Amino acid sequence: MLSTRHSVSQIIAVLSATAIAAPIGTTVQSAFVMPTPLLALILGWFSGIFLYLCATCLLPAAHEAGQSRWLPVMTLSGAGLIYIAHSLAE
Repeated sequence: MLSTRHSVSQIIAVLSATAIAAPIGTTVQSAFVMPTPLLALILGWFSGIFLYLCATCLLPAAHEAGQSRWLPVMTLSGAGLIYIAHSLAE
């Protein structure tokens, strides 16, 4: 964050908010019971957003950063590993 010229106080504020978010989220979650279908819908939505961000931002940036022939191989290997893990889980 210092490389993007944020001040130290801004960095401390963001890191503090990030550090306290997990315990607060855990506390709030323990107070509410979420139905399984709603949980599945929320997890699917966030997974879709993550995949969208990965496909539109991270993969093109990785391709621009270096022209390694291992990048597509590792990307497809990761997708295959997730498929195998999902198949074994069923």
